[in-house]
Amino acid sequence: MVILLLALLLTLYNEAEQNTLEARETARVAIAANELDSYISLINSDLLMLAGTPALRQLALQDSPASRQAVTGLFQAFLVGKPLYNTIRYLDCRGMEIIRLNLVNGQPVAVPEAQLQNKADRYYVRETLQLAEGEIYVSPLDLSIENGQILQPHKPMIRFGTLLPDGQGQPAGVLILNLQGQILLDRFRQSMGHDYPALLLNRDGDWLVSPQPEQEWGFMYGQPGGFARKEPEVWKTMQNQLSGHTRGRHGLYVYTTVQPLQAADRASASPDHPDASYQWKVVSLIPEQALPLARLARSAVPVLGIPLLLAGLGGLAQLLASRQQLQQQILQAALLHQEITDNLGEGVIVLDRKGRVAEINPEGERLLGWTRQEIMGQEAHDRFHHHPASTATQCPILQVILDGQPYHSESEFFCRKDGQIFPVGLNAAPLTGSHGQIAGTVIAFRDITRLRQSQEQIRHMAYHDALTDLPNRRFLTEQLQRLLDEHQELALVFIDVDHFKTINDTYGHNQGDAYLKQVASLLQASIRSADLVIRQGGDEFIILLPGAVPEKNAEEVCRRLLEQFSTPITVGEQPLQVSLSLGIAVYPGSATTADGLMQQADAAMYRAKQAGRNTWSC
Repeated sequence: MVILLLALLLTLYNEAEQNTLEARETARVAIAANELDSYISLINSDLLMLAGTPALRQLALQDSPASRQAVTGLFQAFLVGKPLYNTIRYLDCRGMEIIRLNLVNGQPVAVPEAQLQNKADRYYVRETLQLAEGEIYVSPLDLSIENGQILQPHKPMIRFGTLLPDGQGQPAGVLILNLQGQILLDRFRQSMGHDYPALLLNRDGDWLVSPQPEQEWGFMYGQPGGFARKEPEVWKTMQNQLSGHTRGRHGLYVYTTVQPLQAADRASASPDHPDASYQWKVVSLIPEQALPLARLARSAVPVLGIPLLLAGLGGLAQLLASRQQLQQQILQAALLHQEITDNLGEGVIVLDRKGRVAEINPEGERLLGWTRQEIMGQEAHDRFHHHPASTATQCPILQVILDGQPYHSESEFFCRKDGQIFPVGLNAAPLTGSHGQIAGTVIAFRDITRLRQSQEQIRHMAYHDALTDLPNRRFLTEQLQRLLDEHQELALVFIDVDHFKTINDTYGHNQGDAYLKQVASLLQASIRSADLVIRQGGDEFIILLPGAVPEKNAEEVCRRLLEQFSTPITVGEQPLQVSLSLGIAVYPGSATTADGLMQQADAAMYRAKQAGRNTWSC
């Protein structure tokens, strides 16, 4: 009887220890998978943001030196702010590089036109050209090859591409971003920690990350499927399930799946990607000797005897009584932040089945401003999730606990202890208990305030003139088309600064630039808040005047401008007279399109020049 009780004791002990270990490692791989998924989604957002800029859209519609210059400047600013990429390029629909910038010693360097190459034979160009607008191509993670040779030391590379249309539904070209893959792999290793060996496997069972570095990238050297060959049964199980754990020759494998193309689909709002098989397996290997039964055998068998029996009998009742409580605490015990998340660059929060905070890592404390003691047990939706338009039952993060489906977003907001609301990018993944039931969710999040600022800076550059900071022609085109689509009355005033070339030739370009900046400032000060001044380029400006009685409004603006500029402006210490020739076009009128209105205003402006300058014409 005593032996039976001891056997039961050991069985319960082993089961509880095994459950705790499995839960902890399940959390570990979930966090690492969230890190990878979040990183890929961030890259996809960058790609689509760039593809949507007016500068790149204009280049896709009409290749010109001006549009190439604008896109080159955009790419330079992007690489300076995003050193995780080492190459950005735009290629036409024939695969010819039109613009390519490389990051060299931390600085963006444009490849000279004579050195641009045709990449039509590269798989990533062919695949991207097959996409629909808004879809994203994600290449396999492999090593860079130059002239048929694998670069040494290894340079892991992953490419992201999207299509740019020509306005007629046909591909005009592709935008390709090259990510420095080592950054991605370093983030993976950091998030997995060092407790147990970490593996990252591609869809063919090749090692991308292995505890034995010599095993990595074997497929690049003609040795595909290294892990799949060594652990065929384990690999078969992993292929059939997105996550779980299974025993192999070397111990217990706890795994989950990252699907890069699903992250791309979320960024592009595409429902499905044709290649759903593209996936990575995030794996933690618990060696055989670290498993509870092995540890128990090593410690118990050598001293098995009466003392152990008595100790087992004495603790049996207590163990049986606390077994249910132990099961309920597995999630919290599994995710002790000291063991898993102290060194992560992202905040990590674990919620229990009721949406209450069960664990938080130090970075999460720092980002939210609450200490662990203050936030433990608090309801996430009420405490820090800024989601005023929903109730807790509608909260997309809490929905993960209900339906078991991961949730990714780059548009959620959290609230700090001091009340400050900030944007976050997050991944929320369900966390399963020992019997497969959903026990809570793991949330990995990061403050994306700087990312938003960076994106806004790039957007500002795309829509504004670098010298005067006025909106540019692209911005005007979008606003004008919107007003025309809404059939709003409006007027355009084209402005040419007379004799500007003489000022440039006489006083130099620096003084000329200062002169134009003062002109721009005075133009801005002479209009209504609803009006828009843009710099067309060179010495040309345009004013957009929405509202009723457009011709009368435009003539009043022209009179005011001529009066405003009747007094010389001072550049440096030099007083300079400003003369303007102005042309007016109105809608509704003889022109009904944006291009037609622009042509009318331009023609009217030239009539003003022919009439002697410093006047306006309709």
